[in-house]
Amino acid sequence: SSSTSSSDENEAVKEDPEFSKVTDIVLSLKDEAYGALLRPHIKQMWEEGDEASEDSRSRAIAIFDALRKRLKSSGGSFYMGRNNNLKGDAFHDKANLYLVEDEDEAMRKIKKDLEKGKFNYGARQRKKHQRSIGSADNQAQIQKRAARKVPAFNKSVDVVICRRDEEYSAAIAAEIEESREQEQNGPAHATVVSKILNAFRRKQGGRGRFFKVKRYGLKGGAFYSRENLVPMDVEAVKAKITSDLHAAYERASSGKKRDASLTKAGESPPSSKRSRPNNIEHAKKWMTNFMCATIVRQTEIRKTLSVKCMRRGCRDEWYIIPTGLTRKDPAAVEGVNMFTGEQAILDECFRRGIYQQFVINAEDGIDTLKKAGILDDPFAVISKSALDSSKKKQDVRVKDLREEP
Repeated sequence: SSSTSSSDENEAVKEDPEFSKVTDIVLSLKDEAYGALLRPHIKQMWEEGDEASEDSRSRAIAIFDALRKRLKSSGGSFYMGRNNNLKGDAFHDKANLYLVEDEDEAMRKIKKDLEKGKFNYGARQRKKHQRSIGSADNQAQIQKRAARKVPAFNKSVDVVICRRDEEYSAAIAAEIEESREQEQNGPAHATVVSKILNAFRRKQGGRGRFFKVKRYGLKGGAFYSRENLVPMDVEAVKAKITSDLHAAYERASSGKKRDASLTKAGESPPSSKRSRPNNIEHAKKWMTNFMCATIVRQTEIRKTLSVKCMRRGCRDEWYIIPTGLTRKDPAAVEGVNMFTGEQAILDECFRRGIYQQFVINAEDGIDTLKKAGILDDPFAVISKSALDSSKKKQDVRVKDLREEP
């Protein structure tokens, strides 16, 4: 009886052998060895098109023969999964696999996997192609929308660097008032500029931008429209804040001097003269600040010419120098390629044509001439030597033209 029971156990083992990933093969694309053999055929069938479907049976026969040879050498068997939705170890669990001894069943499964694999591979390729085509078709529109969005003004985080903007004007006025209360010589030092700039940056919260305006005369929404605003970099913002602080302080100083000279209590000077400098020296300050700000704002000029500031006593003094040079550089020579002070800066800007282009022939420049009180004589701040030098050059050019045959 013991021998009979042992023979029954042997028969049970033969009917339900243990699955081995090393020797056996599961007829499913989830099986590593099986999938590696089928996938090149699937790709080739899709690339060859409809003709490959007629060849799926011959491919299935070739694959079956290759797998059978491998199983004969390893002593393994074919298996199939009862639930193909399972993953990982659950799919290869003994409870989910059953032995396949019918060769025709194995052939049909291989052929089915080839055709289904071809369909799924084609669907993935079409989806990728559609995404790439859609991306290319929409690229121009995306770029246009992005270009429209970049300069759009958001009042909650963006800042317009213009005295017509209430927030910016209030920041300048607050610093002027504080300097007057403390009886300072002027507020346009680096610490004050940084204070205003940092206040704006806190408002921006890393998302906002700085803008300048093209046309100051626009009103209402047109002033803050996308077409009227141009992004500014930080260096241009610093220069504009410094320029506006200098100008505002000069107006405040001029007002205090005029108020002190009044003979009657409550008497005030004519309103049309309140914003105008009372002499040519004040006009030079206005125009120098405007020239320095212009050089910083204009990218093309900034490639060859830089505006820098140095401390002299209790005040800042501006100078212009070729980009890349420093004041201590041996190649930097005052009056040759470095120009310090208001008169030197104005004369050099005039000689380079910057004054003519951005003051005489520009709307912003005309506005500045009005504020400086020299609209009727825009070259009053240019030295006689610079004007004479320019006139001599023009006379020489005219003479050369006349002497040409």
